[in-house]
Amino acid sequence: CDDCGAVLKDMVVAELHAHKTGHANFSESTEEIKPLSSEEKALKVAQLKEKLAQRRIERESKEKAESTIKEKTRRLMGKEMRATKEEMEAQARMREIQLRKKEKLEAQRERERLREEIAKDKAERKARGGKLAGKLGVEGYQPVGLQHIEESHPNKDQSQNKDKNSREENLEAAKKCIGLLSRQKVGGEGGVAMKTILIYTSNILAHPEEEKYHSIGLDNKAFKARVVSCVGGVGLLKAIGFEKNEAQGKLVLSIEKKDQRLVGEIKDLLEKALAAYK
Repeated sequence: CDDCGAVLKDMVVAELHAHKTGHANFSESTEEIKPLSSEEKALKVAQLKEKLAQRRIERESKEKAESTIKEKTRRLMGKEMRATKEEMEAQARMREIQLRKKEKLEAQRERERLREEIAKDKAERKARGGKLAGKLGVEGYQPVGLQHIEESHPNKDQSQNKDKNSREENLEAAKKCIGLLSRQKVGGEGGVAMKTILIYTSNILAHPEEEKYHSIGLDNKAFKARVVSCVGGVGLLKAIGFEKNEAQGKLVLSIEKKDQRLVGEIKDLLEKALAAYK
């Protein structure tokens, strides 16, 4: 090899040398290649071993450096992910705090409104000798639950047209009451009231001739806690057709007078309202 001065014994070795080194200038030589002595062979082997050891050290050093870089990158990404997670959790906590503040504010406003209703009711009772002038509306407060629900006695000579108008009026009243219940979201009270009344309507439709499904005890604790405590709950039962029976101490839906179609329509309205309730 004219480029490096190496003496190569044949063309095969010359081509291999050219491939490895990239040298391209070769010429024939009359110099004889002498076989290596045992000492020279041992020296060559030692040199090759040293070269291999050096390459191994360089490879290991390179791999170690790359591993260090990868570990630093992994840790950095882990820190960024933790920081992102902590930020998201902090934002979620802030949203939860704001939601709870809003719920507390709404509950406080509702309590203040109820206090005003109670004060107004007491003042009216005092002015009228312990009696109210008329019915409490579905938006009003019922101080002792259901004692102010007036019984309705339709005249026997009412026409079919009047019955139709009555059904439409009751359906509109039911829609208004369901709207009021749907807006009561503090503690899910409105949803509980609607679910309870939905059970009443389902039982009425499933057992149209059984009296036990057409009455509600006024002293029933669950009824008081779930329905009476919510604005619109009593009004919705009234729109369905329930009337107060003083003798029995119950709210009663007359099997003879009830409008089964109206009960079914109100049940459908309750199911839709509950599906949208959040």
